[in-house]
Amino acid sequence: MYKRQGGDYPVARAELTAAVGRLLARAQDGGAVRRDVGVEELNAILIGAARTAEQLRSDRALRGRALGVVFDGLRPRP
Repeated sequence: MYKRQGGDYPVARAELTAAVGRLLARAQDGGAVRRDVGVEELNAILIGAARTAEQLRSDRALRGRALGVVFDGLRPRP
């Protein structure tokens, strides 16, 4: 079990960050995600996307369009 320290779970956060980093690298190696996106940027994007989805929960069409813009922005440029 992870010990709570100062309002944070540092070990769990580090493990999650490492796992996301591995997934991101695989997606980039596969050509699905831009190479100039790092774990920090991806984390910020995911937080923003989650908040967007929560705020637009009652409007599925708008939520889909807004999140589509986010995900399109992660794709590699031609």
